[in-house]
Amino acid sequence: MLESIPLEERLRQCEKELKTCRENLYTCQERLEACQKERDLLLRINQDHARMSAGWTGSTLLSEILLGSDQEHDLEQEPLSIQLEAIQRASEADQDMLVIAWQFAPPLGGAESLQSYVQRQTQFDENNPGPTLEGSLVFASKQFLRDQNLCNLQEAGNRVAQWFRGIAILRQEWQAHLKNVRCGDYKPFTFRTVVFGGMNGSSSSVTRAFYNIPAVIVDSRGQRYWGIVRQSLPSSLNYQLHWSMRDLMSLNTTRACMITVSEDTGVPLWQNSASMAMIGVHGIYNRQIFSDAPCDSSERQRSINLHIN
Repeated sequence: MLESIPLEERLRQCEKELKTCRENLYTCQERLEACQKERDLLLRINQDHARMSAGWTGSTLLSEILLGSDQEHDLEQEPLSIQLEAIQRASEADQDMLVIAWQFAPPLGGAESLQSYVQRQTQFDENNPGPTLEGSLVFASKQFLRDQNLCNLQEAGNRVAQWFRGIAILRQEWQAHLKNVRCGDYKPFTFRTVVFGGMNGSSSSVTRAFYNIPAVIVDSRGQRYWGIVRQSLPSSLNYQLHWSMRDLMSLNTTRACMITVSEDTGVPLWQNSASMAMIGVHGIYNRQIFSDAPCDSSERQRSINLHIN
């Protein structure tokens, strides 16, 4: 059969096949380079984030955003630039994501950097603009609304603003964010806390990590706004154990005398070493190992106050 085809025609067919193979090879090389670039980008964004993700029991919004984006994001140099629609799509990719996002007015001017904008806007008042303003919350995922028993975004905005006005550790988290952005540090950071039973629709207390991503929110007209994307992540039991050990070492070796007491009864629950040395042992958890009767489980469920002597 091949002998019946002229030699020149066979050469043309071979050249055509060779050209097709070259094009396929170039396409594969381009896809491989894109995958390698994406991998390097995810590792460069925050190596700590990559390590911490192993301890979280859910996927992160940032990973979903980067994997679904055609643009490169180098958070070492610039804040995440994103539209609210992209946040919504990424949060809906995993139905269990507890995500909220703030957008603060007025918009950034021209080519103004987020660093200079935040320095200018918060020079005289750290809370204006800020999450204490009820209208600043512009997105809440469906799972967040369900988790907090909220009906809509407006109700979520009111609730979250109340939290930031009334809970000291949230105000400290906000101050930490401001310090980073004022220095041009746009990398995501994690803030963790305990959500006590009865506050999250569950009877048991859980440890939550709040993953915060400084961002520039871009609207449909191309105007840029200072924003923050925040995701609540449950952590694995193994990761909670590591956190607890580090916290215990920090609290137990500090020179300040600290006592945790029941908010309802005022009963001392736990003392660090400095407190026991100063006033003796009075915390019921400090004596628990020697007691036949376990501590009342309701005491562990309730909110506690920390007293520093």
